[in-house]
Amino acid sequence: MADVHNSGILLESGTNEIEIMEFTINGNLYGINVAKVREIIMSAEVKAMPHAHPAVEGIFKPRDEVLTVVDLPRYLNGGNGEKGERDIFIITNFNKMFIAFRVHSVVQISRISWTDIQKPDKAVSGGAEAAAFLRRTAVDLLFLDIEMEDVSGFDLARHIQSAYPKILIVFLTGHVDFALDGYEFKPLAFLIKPVNPLRLERVLFQAEELLGKTERKPSSSVRIGLQVNGGLEIIQVDSILYIEKQGRRACLVPASGPRYQSYDSLQKLQGIFELYGFFRCHQSFLVRLDAIRGVRLDESRSFHKILLFDTEDQIPLSRGKYPELRERLADRGLTIL
Repeated sequence: MADVHNSGILLESGTNEIEIMEFTINGNLYGINVAKVREIIMSAEVKAMPHAHPAVEGIFKPRDEVLTVVDLPRYLNGGNGEKGERDIFIITNFNKMFIAFRVHSVVQISRISWTDIQKPDKAVSGGAEAAAFLRRTAVDLLFLDIEMEDVSGFDLARHIQSAYPKILIVFLTGHVDFALDGYEFKPLAFLIKPVNPLRLERVLFQAEELLGKTERKPSSSVRIGLQVNGGLEIIQVDSILYIEKQGRRACLVPASGPRYQSYDSLQKLQGIFELYGFFRCHQSFLVRLDAIRGVRLDESRSFHKILLFDTEDQIPLSRGKYPELRERLADRGLTIL
């Protein structure tokens, strides 16, 4: 429909101004930074994803890429909501992740000065401000950046756990190594920046379950139709131990029975199977977290390998992935001493 960055409307740097694309949802006006918009297109057919967050409408494939679609009217207003034929998809780029947001219409692009933008009342930007906010506001879930200007996120977490022990904490960091230092606080999760939206979705689901605000069906009931050799194979998700890239194909390895061959890319399979507890442990492997029985150093003590239940196969674990794997296992209720 329109490629925003080829339309000649973007500002030059140094103007101290921002361009906002205005759009509507149920007659209400909203805005998004034009710099975060790749293009706008008419809404298209969306393939639903089972057990996704209610506001995640599903996926669709414009051209040669698969994009997640967020039903913004449903997220903002609740309920199912009517989807109109003239709805718009705003394709955005946040932290190198392309996501489509369903809206009802796009109105115009406005240019405003940064000095005219007011910070939302509930935005908290430092430790002192966070402590003051918590004194006057009831909070269930707190996303806490480890690196802040006036205080360490760990120091603030220590205060919060002492004064407000019922608050669930999710640490945010751009450095994987920091995650190891934060396990003493028993956070709900660590999110590594840039945050993967699928990872964020899992954390939100987990928080809702702990807070008693939702009930999620177990993944063992999930079946997926996999395209194989020009046909379709229905597989039970929790029967798969791991997925391995083999040339241009991907091999899905079950606990028993024949292996499945798919011509889908490992990246595409990752986008689907991550919703059901799989982890990208290596550039050529996805592994089901519930199938892991241990992690060991190899004989040369130069890298880790993953041991699985129901098989003697051992899966390589890429360097730098070990802290993230520990984090993911802790998210699933595993106590790591």
